[in-house]
Amino acid sequence: MKQAIALAVCLAACGADDGGGAIDAAGTDAPAVPLLGTWVRVPLVGPDGVERLTFSAGQRWSAEGTFGTDAGTYLIDGGTWLTIQGGVRWQYEGDILIAGDQLMIKPYLPESAPAGIVGAWVADYATSALVSERLVIDAAGTASITTTVRGTPTTVTGTWTEEPRGFVVDAGAAPGSPFHFRTMGGAAVGTQLFERAP
Repeated sequence: MKQAIALAVCLAACGADDGGGAIDAAGTDAPAVPLLGTWVRVPLVGPDGVERLTFSAGQRWSAEGTFGTDAGTYLIDGGTWLTIQGGVRWQYEGDILIAGDQLMIKPYLPESAPAGIVGAWVADYATSALVSERLVIDAAGTASITTTVRGTPTTVTGTWTEEPRGFVVDAGAAPGSPFHFRTMGGAAVGTQLFERAP
């Protein structure tokens, strides 16, 4: 149900976007054609995990990145929930968003209508348990990221500034900081934006 709500929110947001286009959802009841092909992470800001993804017929995937190469199988559930299986160096289970020639892995979807990037954004994915992250971008230049695992929230705070194709959240000494976010029109923000390879 949550994925259906998220997809409805994304469809509404993309409709209001100036050039975001329609979202193609690949589900178990729909052909997976929108996901098939090779995707390149852009713009890449430093070595940070997966740089190139390929989804092939037969629900096969392969990835290249700073970890080397990896491959396995994948499943799509409910049109937006991707489960990567068989990977040794890269694994993912969580929401995705496809809009035209863009693919976002772990998209942060708006809680309500954002003012540009200012507002609250939520991402859901799984590790050993369901994880929910809430990103709050304030117009005054502050930001917070609250990660909730098994009902226990942890928050890091910092500042944000714009950069090409997105923004960066500097949370000081927090693990993984600074966090480079890319924008997908008004539909989503996230740290893993890919574009379809020509």
